[in-house]
Amino acid sequence: MSEYSLAEVKLILRNHELRSEIECLNRVIEDSQMLYGCAINVLKNQDSEINNLKAEIENRADHQSFLSRSWANDTFEKDAEIERLQAKQRWVTTSPKKMPKDKVWVLVLINEQIYRAQRYGGKWMLDTKKFVPIYPSKWMPLPEVS
Repeated sequence: MSEYSLAEVKLILRNHELRSEIECLNRVIEDSQMLYGCAINVLKNQDSEINNLKAEIENRADHQSFLSRSWANDTFEKDAEIERLQAKQRWVTTSPKKMPKDKVWVLVLINEQIYRAQRYGGKWMLDTKKFVPIYPSKWMPLPEVS
């Protein structure tokens, strides 16, 4: 049997320790590489999810913008229609420049009373079919029947 010196035995033991540490470090490196790969995949998936969420946010913002524009357009159209209908039913102050056409029945306001009348040859005629000299302060077209 061969005998080893104490220094040689210490070197052999140190060699075994180093090999064991190297094997352990190699396993740690392999595990780290595996974890790194997993982390890269997670990050790629998160990037994909972030892009999907951004697209969804943009779609919702576009939809919200569309709804806002649509609501504004509807509101504007309804307001315009209300204004148009109200304009048809407003009292018009009687003046030589603002008179209804002859032979068109209108409502007239005389002393806070409302009558149906029409103009004929520059004179007003009440619903009584008699030419009565009336002087209405205001007039408006008859409401349209739908």
